[in-house]
Amino acid sequence: MNHYSTNKTGLSSLLLLSLLWLLTTQLQAGQLKLQPYKAIYNVTIDNIEVAQAELSLKQFNSLWHWGLKLEPIGIFRLLTNKAPHSQTDFQLQDNRLKVQSSVSSKSGEIYAEDSARTYFDWSAQKLHYQKKTLSHSLPIKDEIYNYDTIYWLAAKMADQQQNSRQVDFYYKGKLGRSTLKYLGETVIQIQGKQHQVKHFSHTQTLSKNRFDYYLDDHRLVPLKIVKTRKKKKTVMIRLSIKENIASDI
Repeated sequence: MNHYSTNKTGLSSLLLLSLLWLLTTQLQAGQLKLQPYKAIYNVTIDNIEVAQAELSLKQFNSLWHWGLKLEPIGIFRLLTNKAPHSQTDFQLQDNRLKVQSSVSSKSGEIYAEDSARTYFDWSAQKLHYQKKTLSHSLPIKDEIYNYDTIYWLAAKMADQQQNSRQVDFYYKGKLGRSTLKYLGETVIQIQGKQHQVKHFSHTQTLSKNRFDYYLDDHRLVPLKIVKTRKKKKTVMIRLSIKENIASDI
């Protein structure tokens, strides 16, 4: 019996299996892709429905737009003239998010007079903020997230099986640090159906608010978002309709 031939065959098989495992791992890691969608949510404050929210992801060539807008409903239209709207434009480079601009407004029109606008100049490593007559610049150096784009980080963490990440976070013209934690799987009910979801908690140094995100297999489309703060009312955003993705609720 030729032991050398047997060992050589065994080694070749081992190398082949290792190569297949490596290729499979790389393919699985590369499965996380952006896909345009529009999702409609019911917004409640202490279990009272007050608004409808639309979260959308759109693509224009290499540029992506992630945006959220809220519209009061019913009697609440008479109680407030606010309709918050935010939009962040970004690109993906080597699976890393490069924010290009961010705009927010409380009047419903994204480019209204009260809009706060921020532009990110990565060649000069600076961001430029402007709102009415106020303006300033801040140095930037690494991947930056905000409330529009944090779902990409959650999806990456789920894809890479990470439990916690700290990143630079942009909020109202300022830069701070943000922590996103994976708290495990749980079951929630949406429109009478049970959904197995991944639960993430999100805090940041520029605000006392805590956000909890509940994501299913469509990890870029949260099924539920809960905003809490000590001695403040709880805001819950629960998915109602989602469009332009592989399967429906």
